[in-house]
Amino acid sequence: MSYFAGLFDAEGYVSVCHKGSFTIAIEMSNEEIPNIFQSEFQGSIYTRKRDNRKKTWTWKINSICDQAMYFIDSISQFSIVKKPQLLRLRDYLDQSREDRKYTRAITVTTLKELKHPSPINKDDIIRIEKPIEPHFFEWLAGFIDGDGNFVCNQYTYKKSGLKYFDHQISIANICPEVICHINDRISGCITNLNRSKNHLFKWTCKRRNEQFVCESILPFSKIKKGQCELFLEFVKFPLKQRYVPFPDEELKRRYEIINQIKHLNSL
Repeated sequence: MSYFAGLFDAEGYVSVCHKGSFTIAIEMSNEEIPNIFQSEFQGSIYTRKRDNRKKTWTWKINSICDQAMYFIDSISQFSIVKKPQLLRLRDYLDQSREDRKYTRAITVTTLKELKHPSPINKDDIIRIEKPIEPHFFEWLAGFIDGDGNFVCNQYTYKKSGLKYFDHQISIANICPEVICHINDRISGCITNLNRSKNHLFKWTCKRRNEQFVCESILPFSKIKKGQCELFLEFVKFPLKQRYVPFPDEELKRRYEIINQIKHLNSL
């Protein structure tokens, strides 16, 4: 259930409308994940194709209380980002239909407020070392499958024109609490991203922890399992001094991995 919680934390949403209906859903461009959610929690699947965008599949529970309660009870104990929203919806569903009429407006407002991240700056984040819980990496695999990114590439030094390889595991999310939650357990770097309508916080894994992270999430990963395996192979190549040439076979394989990861990221 930790994996489902991590993926729902990254890509899921919860809402209640003013007329009384409610929705729990997750929309993905990967068809496998909504099918897995439906197999585990029932619900329905819808497809959508918008102009100049990938086709998406949406798993959704629409105003069926028993299905919603089972889903909330199953993942809320493992959820971090969406836990307050799920528990608020559970409180609402625990009421009688008559009582819901009087609490509906405040529930709608509360859920909207919970979707907004806390007002916090990067400089306000204090890192506190915390132990890693038993289900953390299963949750992290789900969260990375939703909001994570594996990058391997070749770059060029501007002054010398020499080429070098670099790699990075990162996660971006509007919620600073979840970025802190990860950073408190796996040392990384937190930066602010202001390139979209939503202010994003980005966690970048420190190099010394990259292999450990890949090996830890690989047994649970689904959507980005291929990228994770390729990235793990890439970081296991021996480090070279700046001006030492790479063997031809190793160089060829590095380029293959870079192109394969780019292709998988584009799907």
